[in-house]
Amino acid sequence: PQVNGGRDQAVQSLVFARMVSPGAYNELDQSISFVLTNELQLNPTPSNLFLATPNLTVVSLGPNADGLEEWEGRVVWESPPGVTGSATLEFVLVDDGPTDSARGDQSQSEPGMFELIVQVNNAPPRFSFVQSTIEIPEDAGMQVFPNFATGINPGYPNEAGQALTFVLSEVVSLDTVFDPSLLFTQFNISAEDGTLQFDTEVNYNGAYQVFVQLVDDGGTEFFGTNVSDAQNFTLIISANGTMPTWAVLQRDIMLLEQRALVEEVLDGVLGNLSALPEDERDQQLSFLVVENNATFLFVQGPDFDLKGTMRFVLNPHRSGFALLGIRLEKSNGEVGEIQYVTVSVAQVNDAPTLTLRSMIASLESAGPETLLDVAREILTGPPDEDWQRLTFTVRFNTSVSGLFASAPQMDPQGTLRFEVTPELHGEALLWVSAADDGG
Repeated sequence: PQVNGGRDQAVQSLVFARMVSPGAYNELDQSISFVLTNELQLNPTPSNLFLATPNLTVVSLGPNADGLEEWEGRVVWESPPGVTGSATLEFVLVDDGPTDSARGDQSQSEPGMFELIVQVNNAPPRFSFVQSTIEIPEDAGMQVFPNFATGINPGYPNEAGQALTFVLSEVVSLDTVFDPSLLFTQFNISAEDGTLQFDTEVNYNGAYQVFVQLVDDGGTEFFGTNVSDAQNFTLIISANGTMPTWAVLQRDIMLLEQRALVEEVLDGVLGNLSALPEDERDQQLSFLVVENNATFLFVQGPDFDLKGTMRFVLNPHRSGFALLGIRLEKSNGEVGEIQYVTVSVAQVNDAPTLTLRSMIASLESAGPETLLDVAREILTGPPDEDWQRLTFTVRFNTSVSGLFASAPQMDPQGTLRFEVTPELHGEALLWVSAADDGG
């Protein structure tokens, strides 16, 4: 039989015998041990294959299914680094029972032997990093570091043809609020020249320890190793502050001129506000109107909340066009780019107003009359309608038939003109209405 160990394994312990027993059932309490009986037949010489003579041990496996204790035999040895070869080991199993041969006592088993082989196996690949720390700013994009991994070696000279691959084994947080397992969106190290390339997740910053291993395709037969020890470097990403994104959803707002102070509430003017990154969640956000080329249109506001709702009070009887510049600000003073909303307030024509004298008088047969300021405080409307022209319509009612030889008329200045028919007198009720040409 053969027992196959592997190269470069330090102390090895392998099974060479099974179903080991002291003898009959009534001898299960006896102690047993293995004894080497031969000079080692080695290739190469004993001093090269073993650092010390191999040790044969008996190891208890505990009770079996029948409740009886079981044992196995193990060979324990250590070979010098890089050495392979084989040796034939001969042995006997000895117990501590009676040894009276006259009674037929047998305290020693029949001789046994096995070949112990230290096999050629796969040695772990090796490499190192040329620097221990990398520092980059947040959101720096793809990073390239030529020859970052050096001393790339598959193992022993006979393993030179093996294919090598670098693997990212672990990322550990040193000082960050972000999930280190999501740090890299791309990560690669070339096994040919050691060039490191990586890109990080958007908005990630902080300090991380990055562990990398080198893997070959030589397998693990005979206790071989195809993975290197992990090497690491520290990645420090400096924070640069991140402004959330947002959008103007209603870019052109059309309104009618107001006649009174009324608060306007428009939902959804702004929207699609993105969240702050985890390391800036303590920051307070606010929308600010930083440009307004028509402040006269507003008595209050305009203001925007984080839901994108716009609130303001228009100045009554004022119309025009306002260009509003809006930006997002964080409580630490950082600000984003300005976006614009337009507010168009269309003019609404107001009715003209006037005040009339409550009574006027004329004498019988007085002839044509011209009375000034019968209409006073004549207004075409608010100031933005002072360009309009007025016309007056005068209606009257009287119980005296044919009272007026010339019916009452009023000019835009409020002057009333009329003539009473000669020899007639009486009373008349006048109604005066004004109309403008503002539409």
